[in-house]
Amino acid sequence: MSLPSHLALQTQGLAKRYFGRGSFQGTHYWALKPLDLEVAAGSALGLMGPNGAGKST
Repeated sequence: MSLPSHLALQTQGLAKRYFGRGSFQGTHYWALKPLDLEVAAGSALGLMGPNGAGKST
């Protein structure tokens, strides 16, 4: 799948889930729920959120 030239970034169904360990085994935590996103070439995008919110994930 190639990226159209007018887009710098495109995601479809992007997700990240962590599974618990130890006493949290059997649980899971969503760092990023399924996300569809398009960012146009030449535009700016910023991610904001509190510390520990998973922005760098």
